[in-house]
Amino acid sequence: MEFIKEFNQHEKYYLVDYTCYNDRCHTISAYILNKYNSKLTTDINEAKIILCVGGDGTLIKTIHEFEQYNLPVLGINAGTVGFLMNSSQAEEIDKIFENDFEPFLIPLQLMKVKVDKNTYFAFNEVMIGGDMSDWITFNINSLHELNGEVKGGGLIFSTAQGSTGINKNNGGSILPLNSNLWSITGDKTSHKIKHVVTPHEINVKATSRGSISLWCDGNKITKVSNEMNIEIDDSYKTIHLAFTYPERFLIKRRDSRLWILSHVKQMREQGLSENEIKNHVQFYDLDF
Repeated sequence: MEFIKEFNQHEKYYLVDYTCYNDRCHTISAYILNKYNSKLTTDINEAKIILCVGGDGTLIKTIHEFEQYNLPVLGINAGTVGFLMNSSQAEEIDKIFENDFEPFLIPLQLMKVKVDKNTYFAFNEVMIGGDMSDWITFNINSLHELNGEVKGGGLIFSTAQGSTGINKNNGGSILPLNSNLWSITGDKTSHKIKHVVTPHEINVKATSRGSISLWCDGNKITKVSNEMNIEIDDSYKTIHLAFTYPERFLIKRRDSRLWILSHVKQMREQGLSENEIKNHVQFYDLDF
């Protein structure tokens, strides 16, 4: 992993003002406001870095809302795992506001989606699907072996940074952040869909007797009666995430396997075989 260390921060910080969704979030925001109010600005045009307090979902919301300003985003974790966030310990927050603070910036690519002549951008993933009982036919035009027809409940296209989200829960591979790869998985598909591909234009025609929906980063974008044509491609747009201690971040991402391995005992108690358990966790065995 190569980090870009090119930021000498003496100017203002913009603290995103979302409604705090838990006591921890409120405590962290109050700590920053009370101790470092003089270093904050309410004018995004004066800011040199954006701060957000919350979980990975809050970070994604911030990225979409402020993407046009082309500023680094530094997340402070008030959620659970927080794969893309910095620690909320007081000493790490204090480090952010030191005069000689130089965050490590990681460039991450967005995914572009076109549907109904509209263009959207996804930081984590794009999902195409219907309701639980829907059976959709997907005709895929791709340079990859995924090319062809598949039937099922849905398809998920994930970026490298989004691979620890829904993709992981759906059995997809967790990808190194510097890989610039996509992970593609299927939901209840006629044959197993688990591919890792380089970004390229992928065209999908989805048809169903029921409704079909498209989600970008968990937000429903559009819904039609029974047919949808979607183009997915590399956006060549870059978002920079900022970190105080990148080695801690990498360890957390690398050891994210512990998050699922901690449930191995529970899976055994539920009667899963060792092969079933192995199949459930083997996608973590990647060299980061």
